[in-house]
Amino acid sequence: NGEPLHLPVGISARGDKWVWNDGSEQPKKVVTKNGTYIVRLYNECGFGADTISVLVKDCTIFFPGAFSPNGDGKNDLARIIGNTFDVTTCEMTIFNRWGTRVYYTMSKEGGWDGTYKGELQPTDTYYYYVKYTTHGQDYEMKGNIILVR
Repeated sequence: NGEPLHLPVGISARGDKWVWNDGSEQPKKVVTKNGTYIVRLYNECGFGADTISVLVKDCTIFFPGAFSPNGDGKNDLARIIGNTFDVTTCEMTIFNRWGTRVYYTMSKEGGWDGTYKGELQPTDTYYYYVKYTTHGQDYEMKGNIILVR
């Protein structure tokens, strides 16, 4: 979710000095990227060590604020973006400003190309509603998107 992970030392002993594998010497470590983190805790009896492997996963799914279906291969479809790998169900509807449903899909790979009944739709603000399931949890998104020609 983009938040840093705070790793406390996993050793249940009193320590005088902490040394992480990157050279920092704080009792806690802020982690923002994948990797293996090792800490040594020193005291009058010697030292102990602990290791943790971190995989930071971006679970963010979002809908863009605008799209330009001009065939350049960039942002040509209005669709969900982000970590869609774990999405198990998805339903997306797009409406024009008069409430006409101009697009509907039940596929997470689906996306609106800016047409309705074979006609190019004008530059305007359209409204979307997305309902999806990921990791067994249901979510909803709604808002507007601008079609740019």
